[in-house]
Amino acid sequence: MTASITFQPIPILIDGQDAHGQLVLSDGQLVAVLCRLDAEVHDAKFKGSWHLEAGFGPCCFSPHSRCADNVFESLATAEVWVQDRLKDKHQGGW
Repeated sequence: MTASITFQPIPILIDGQDAHGQLVLSDGQLVAVLCRLDAEVHDAKFKGSWHLEAGFGPCCFSPHSRCADNVFESLATAEVWVQDRLKDKHQGGW
């Protein structure tokens, strides 16, 4: 059974920069916070992508992971990642 993943827009204040955020909910529970990389300080290849600012439960990420591992091209890509993490949890991988 797949979880219902929804996104809720929310402004995020990060050093006066990237203000477009999304709360990621799995069946109504917060599993992640994403921030769109719009500021000029970001590498052009990541501009407009979504960065995982915080993950909870099965969506936690290792502080040792590469920054690029936590960047998603689109919200659809982020949703697939969340679904995969939730499957791992249900299969005992979390």
